[in-house]
Amino acid sequence: MAKKPVYGIKTFPRGEHLWRVVLFGGISKNPRVPSEPVIEVLLSRVPDDVTDPLSPAALTSNQKFNAKIGVGMLPYVSISSCWRNRRPIPVNTGNFQRTLAFDTAKVRILTIGELYEKHKVMPPSAYNFGTAHWRIAAQTMVAAIEVRGDPWAVIIPTIELIRFYYGASTRLAQELFWGRYHNTFNYEKSGDLGDGVHRIHLKDFIDDTDAWTLARFRSSTHMQMQVRALYNDYQRFGTDWHGGNPPPFYPLRCGFPFEGGTEIRAVGLPLPGPTGTNRFLVLRMLKCSASFPFDQLVRTRDNDNIKGENCDDPNLPHGWVTLIENEDDEESPDDEDKNLVNTDDEPSKDCEILKIDIHEDRFAFLAGKELIKPKKDKQKVRGFPVITGTNPPVPGLSTGEGMWGEIRNRPIKVRTPKAEDLKRPKPVLIPATLDTFFQAIEQLRATPEFAVRFIANLGNEIDFSLVPACVEFPKRNPAKKKPITWSIVPDSNGGYTRRVAIVEIEHQDRLCYVVEGERHKTALATLFMAKHDLTRIDPAEWRRFLRESAIRSRWMSKSQTPEFRRAKTTHGNLDCVDTFAERIQSGIKTVLGLVEADTGKSEIKDSEPVTAQKNVVDQLVQRTWNSEARSDDNDARNLFGKQEFDGTGR
Repeated sequence: MAKKPVYGIKTFPRGEHLWRVVLFGGISKNPRVPSEPVIEVLLSRVPDDVTDPLSPAALTSNQKFNAKIGVGMLPYVSISSCWRNRRPIPVNTGNFQRTLAFDTAKVRILTIGELYEKHKVMPPSAYNFGTAHWRIAAQTMVAAIEVRGDPWAVIIPTIELIRFYYGASTRLAQELFWGRYHNTFNYEKSGDLGDGVHRIHLKDFIDDTDAWTLARFRSSTHMQMQVRALYNDYQRFGTDWHGGNPPPFYPLRCGFPFEGGTEIRAVGLPLPGPTGTNRFLVLRMLKCSASFPFDQLVRTRDNDNIKGENCDDPNLPHGWVTLIENEDDEESPDDEDKNLVNTDDEPSKDCEILKIDIHEDRFAFLAGKELIKPKKDKQKVRGFPVITGTNPPVPGLSTGEGMWGEIRNRPIKVRTPKAEDLKRPKPVLIPATLDTFFQAIEQLRATPEFAVRFIANLGNEIDFSLVPACVEFPKRNPAKKKPITWSIVPDSNGGYTRRVAIVEIEHQDRLCYVVEGERHKTALATLFMAKHDLTRIDPAEWRRFLRESAIRSRWMSKSQTPEFRRAKTTHGNLDCVDTFAERIQSGIKTVLGLVEADTGKSEIKDSEPVTAQKNVVDQLVQRTWNSEARSDDNDARNLFGKQEFDGTGR
């Protein structure tokens, strides 16, 4: 497999010297690429005799460099990052990390110049910008946070707040300064579903990795105000300037997207202060513990390309292209002029977008949480594979967008999904078949506390077998005197009867049953049943249960079988037979009363549908907006203007 390239920035210094990003300056418009503003980056060369590029000694050099990058590259560049020959270099930051706890309500926004000249905080010597950079650094906005009575305990550049909370991807950073942050999702189809569940309906050009950020924006009036104020100030800066062309600098004023206490993990440096104070300059934020305004997030979108049950139907018309990456296109040649992002040129319309993932876990609240994506029953079109890399050679990359001129740059997007999702290998799953069920039962047979027997016949008396055996679902409906189509599983020979395995489990004179049906299109969960007195179920009761289940094309519901104890387990994520055997054993213990049903994180459920996520998805389709969601709608209309959000008739 070809080696993944390390992408560089064309406007950064070339050569073998090490350079460190000291600070971001302001934002200005780019006359070469009108669609994307640029941010000024201040770099300082690290002296050759300095071993730790993050130490204060690394800023003592008088060699400074100013570069400009498109806002789309903001997720890729951070303060304190180190670069050589225009490409990032990994640096150990462990000695410069600190955990900080504070309240975001005690924040004031001001410039570094005001900190030094007016409040005598953070002198140039504390963080050596150098004479060449001090003029720009003095205008840069920071957020000063009060902790234990010290108003300057924590200082964070506002551009770092933007990078961390608002511009976690190229697309979000662009939409932020285009004033279209709220257009990245369908406002009317998004909202609070109650019980801690929120739904976000993304537009088709937004990646799933941005769903969490946009859902926070949708549900937080405070974050909406911050985004709108940032864009309005940026627009006002250009329109209010009457001295010809506006100066190429606009200080970015921005705060936190939430109010309340939080704890962050950050890279930075201690600052001098009065005796007894412990001040800290944050250069790069790594993690934030603040919670989101919801517990679960349902992601829908305009065109999600989710496969339906009929995805393999060859008669479906072509609807979209499935891209197959060409490994040759991902090679990383030694040519230093390739794989560079060019801020001054727009990308080519003929090239596919290149996506660069940055492995980060930014929010502790999202650890272990996954997006809930509704399943599609049937699809109307299907994709067809196309191999990429057939376009003419691309000399460079660009995050810009707009004129689609003659330049042959390739468009790119930088994304920051959760690292645990990117690194987690996809498990090799085993099929949920009767053979898998039989193997799991054989493992259960090895457990000395359970006696296992298969039901081989449901005549007037039950016939048992010690080897795997099945019975058949009834093929005729006696009430309508018609065949039950579901009972006949079609195959190349014209069809055969759907089978069902029923296993009797005995434990200390108590009996329960494990029922597994043959699966074909209609999914059947593994069912656990027992009479309330834990005695044997009669053949007539089994025949009635199987007949009604066949008519319903699923197991009879709990309300239709009040005479039985019941539990279920899913077939999802079966990575090995041992996993399935553990689920079966847990279900047996549940119906026998050996453990309490529906406790902890057990897979066992006693209601339909099978999975908790499917419950949430069904609710979001049927549930009407509650009063809180309507209140959020009104707040957003007041915030963004009626013209953008009215016209729905609600």
